[in-house]
Amino acid sequence: MLAPAPQGQSRVHGSACAKQEKLPCIEGFFCRKIPDKKELTRQIETLETANGINKDAHVRELKSTSASIGTIDVHKEARELKMWRTHGRQVYDVNIHVQPSFQEFSDCMLSARHRNVRILHFAWHGQSPYCFFWLKYGTATGCECIQPDRFAGIIKTELAGLGIVGVECVVLNACETEEMGKKLRTAGVRHVVCWSTEVNDGTARQFALDYYGCLNQQDLSHAKDYTLAFHQAIVHMRICEDGTRAAQNYLAA
Repeated sequence: MLAPAPQGQSRVHGSACAKQEKLPCIEGFFCRKIPDKKELTRQIETLETANGINKDAHVRELKSTSASIGTIDVHKEARELKMWRTHGRQVYDVNIHVQPSFQEFSDCMLSARHRNVRILHFAWHGQSPYCFFWLKYGTATGCECIQPDRFAGIIKTELAGLGIVGVECVVLNACETEEMGKKLRTAGVRHVVCWSTEVNDGTARQFALDYYGCLNQQDLSHAKDYTLAFHQAIVHMRICEDGTRAAQNYLAA
């Protein structure tokens, strides 16, 4: 994971947060690419009977994609985040967007400051370290890949600043998102949480709940300490309470 911003970055003072009439908000976007399994099978069969320099590697990639269909459930993460509470205490409102288009994300960001959005949470499939899939606007299953500069540019306009309430933290809860995280840091996002490697689906969900749970327990009279919550969540993930977490693919630096 890419650690949150180093100490010394300016933050909105706790008293400014306390003056907000609305609870701070976590805005979550959950988009899963839905490939056609029959088409993948056809492509695999065609490749296996053809000749090509990179044929074997391509076949392995397609088989891996086919096998993963149905095993990565970002929508389950959305449901769990929506129901998430810690000891009955509600410090954040949570807004969930399932299978959103990039246009819907852009429109949502126009009111982010008004709605007191502090954290953006993304769970999705990526095509490369810089490129992520969104539902193609006006379709039910089609996806489009949005380039990083457009994505970072939308977020950049809604960032918190001195005396300005806005987005303080972006969570990229998807495999190999470190490069995108670095781009967001360069764009001015104070705190970014992301994965430098592949990550088990259940592990990613559990980390998100632990991370927000740690934030939820912090003193309401002070600005959120995203760095502390980050390290606390890592500790929680490394504690093998019932013998099951150790087997998960938790990879963090």
